Amino acid sequence: MADSTTIVIFGATGDLARRKLIPALGSLAQKGRLPDNLRIVGFSRSQYSDDQYRDYVWKGMQEMDVAVMSPDQWRKLAGRIYYVSGDANNLEHHQRLRQRLEELEGDAPGNRLFYLSIAPGLYPTAVQNLGASGLALQDSGWRRVVIEKPFGMDLASAQDLNQLVHQVFVEPQVFRIDHYLGKETVQNLLVFRFANTIFEPLWNRNYVDNVQIKVAESVSVGNRAGYYDGSGVVRDMIQNHLLQILTMVAMEPPSRADADSLRDKKVDVLRAIRRWTPEEARQHSVLGQYAGYS
Repeated sequence: MADSTTIVIFGATGDLARRKLIPALGSLAQKGRLPDNLRIVGFSRSQYSDDQYRDYVWKGMQEMDVAVMSPDQWRKLAGRIYYVSGDANNLEHHQRLRQRLEELEGDAPGNRLFYLSIAPGLYPTAVQNLGASGLALQDSGWRRVVIEKPFGMDLASAQDLNQLVHQVFVEPQVFRIDHYLGKETVQNLLVFRFANTIFEPLWNRNYVDNVQIKVAESVSVGNRAGYYDGSGVVRDMIQNHLLQILTMVAMEPPSRADADSLRDKKVDVLRAIRRWTPEEARQHSVLGQYAGYS
């Protein structure tokens, strides 16, 4: 068994890392839920030293109102945070990352989890470079890769990406993530539906006239204009976040509380949805735009 585990965050200075991943890790540390043998390594194009990145992490946690950590708690966490400057498209930079990880791990074997918090267009090259650099080799500890949504632009590109990922990682090593499902309100949907004796017998078409799902964003496009230009809000929100919530609202109770059973019931909902024609889509949808964004 490996002696330590390293979470490597690709895109460690991006919006998702700053607003979601870093505060989540900080909150776990504040609650004492991070193992002592865990380290965090940021990998991004920004030119930071370890100490500069630690300052960046601390500011990010403060901005997102993470529970205040005591000086001792922060000191303990900061001592396990490191940074490597590099480009996900550059094989030499991956080799530099591998060298740094080996230095941090020492002679003891180490597990590595690679979280791809980067633009979707970078996934293929990043995964290929993980393989070509040897970072994905499970010669000393396990290797995992976490791929954020959207996974492909359509069915064909998703299948192509899946095939490419499987050239480097086997399926049990791959985690396709929709970070929206980590929100407490979303997670509570299943408990609210199936464990509440008041709502459970009434949650069906005989008693429910309609369901409205509202996702109110409190942040602007900000520094995500490049991502929105390439993906757009439909791929950013509707094909993943909102459809996931829809399936949780409409699904039948799973026979078992495991990942496969939950997924299967979600898929049943998607298969049962009647597809709109282009004309129906025009009649029943309303388009909008961020103010000042063109």
